[in-house]
Amino acid sequence: MSEFLIGFAIYFGYIILAVSAVSIIKKYGGIPREISRKIMHITFVLSIIILLKAFRTWYLASLLMVLFIVIIFPILTFAEKHIKSYSVVLNERRKGEVKRTMVIMAVCYGSLIAIFWGVLNMPYIVMTSVLTWGCSDATSALIGPKYGTLRVRGKTEGVKFVEGVVANAFVSFTVAALTLLIVNPFSWVASVISAVALAAISSVVEVYTPKGLDNLTVPFALSLAIYLLALLFGAVGL
Repeated sequence: MSEFLIGFAIYFGYIILAVSAVSIIKKYGGIPREISRKIMHITFVLSIIILLKAFRTWYLASLLMVLFIVIIFPILTFAEKHIKSYSVVLNERRKGEVKRTMVIMAVCYGSLIAIFWGVLNMPYIVMTSVLTWGCSDATSALIGPKYGTLRVRGKTEGVKFVEGVVANAFVSFTVAALTLLIVNPFSWVASVISAVALAAISSVVEVYTPKGLDNLTVPFALSLAIYLLALLFGAVGL
């Protein structure tokens, strides 16, 4: 029980401090709305590190994600109805966007933890996939619309550009390689090979995922890919 309560306090304390900091920076720092959106996005992406490090038991980390939905959904629903500045503070593009995103991310995190930490005892897969997806997604969303000239036909929400896809691949490779090299589940050669594969998968899945569900599809696709690569590297002794 003490492990759960400590993890609960650390996780929710981090979320509250992060959201408050981003809101203050946005209000007084004069940063563009889209950049503040992505900073907020990154704060939730980085929360996966809290989940994996604050808990020693996988099912408590997954349980926290269930509790997160139970707590945050009614709070956001109330705020959406009664606080006029709600959508402005949270940089919401359309009604219900923040609630939907939070629920999808919590389901994603809880499921990945249950499968790849709980069942397979490979928590590094969760960290690598979430960090790779989150950082590359934020980068491509900023680079594509601002510098993009060549459009990509996909099934995603909004227009995608080649420049954004390239940025996605580059950041995916960098983050995946660094994470795997630091966590060190493979040799450095295997880590680099994995990063190349993950960069390609992240870019393609993100483009062809419909209606913003990349918050779910990309982390799962990356996690499955890392697992299969781990089996391959184990078989060949790499």
